Amino acid sequence: NGLAGAAADEPAAMEEDPPAAAAAAPAAAAAPPLPPGGVDITNVETLTGHENEVFICAWSPTQLLLASGSGDATARIWDLSAGASHSSAALVLRHQAADSEKPKDVTTLDWSHDGALLASGSYDGMARVWSREGGRHEAEAGASQGPHLQPQVE
Repeated sequence: NGLAGAAADEPAAMEEDPPAAAAAAPAAAAAPPLPPGGVDITNVETLTGHENEVFICAWSPTQLLLASGSGDATARIWDLSAGASHSSAALVLRHQAADSEKPKDVTTLDWSHDGALLASGSYDGMARVWSREGGRHEAEAGASQGPHLQPQVE
């Protein structure tokens, strides 16, 4: 190994034996650092099951559960814990309209503080509360017809 002839104002070029150059190469290229809030795309998983676009997702505050709401009138609870079959194990929560009206998009989701209940809202004007275990429909509330104002009497 030696320096190739270089003038004082020229950068020096290194000559290396081929085996030495191979030994100096890193074993694997280091992954670039993630930007703040970035996602390592090597760990991305696609969850399939909804039949229309997904409008909202919400993480359970206590377990590796992800709820999703879609234009197919369903909410789904995905178990993302290790060993779970992620794409096929979703619990499907159907927003069935009370009358013969076409089911509406599920656009709002929120978990209770303890992760036991999931609230969902739909364009059918109904809010529904579901249990995490078994997806049992716990409660339902109808739409308000707007603010109820009392006229002021003077």
